[in-house]
Amino acid sequence: MNIEIISALTALVAVIVGPIVSIYIMKNQNINNIRIAERNIHASTVSSSRQKWIDTLRDSIAEFQALILPLSVHAAIKHYTVDDKLTRVERATYVLAKISLLINPKEDEHIKLLDNMSGLLSAVNEEEVNVVRFRESQKNITIIAQNILKKEWNAIKSAV
Repeated sequence: MNIEIISALTALVAVIVGPIVSIYIMKNQNINNIRIAERNIHASTVSSSRQKWIDTLRDSIAEFQALILPLSVHAAIKHYTVDDKLTRVERATYVLAKISLLINPKEDEHIKLLDNMSGLLSAVNEEEVNVVRFRESQKNITIIAQNILKKEWNAIKSAV
């Protein structure tokens, strides 16, 4: 065969095969880019939802403690009427129910949080509030909540 024909055939193959290979490579890159984008969108959505959940849980726990705390302080109790106390306890009961819906009942920390909060709410309804036990429960609630929130925050950071 003549060298000119071989050169022409080589050029023809290069002109035909080159774009086909390029198209194949671009198609695979596009598929990979789409997969990466989908994972990023999913991670972003989950992170955003988890952040909203953390904010709601934190705010609800803070509200619960703010409602209950004055009812444990002997001097403050004198300033509340029975109706005022009942209103605070009803609101705290609502917030506790909200928290119980926000948490995972299969996780130990979450169960401990609810147990301490329920105990605190029960203590408010006692005739004489045991201030030492009350303060200890509030301290436990804060520590447990901080652990839960920190764990969830770390999950957000590792997802991003």
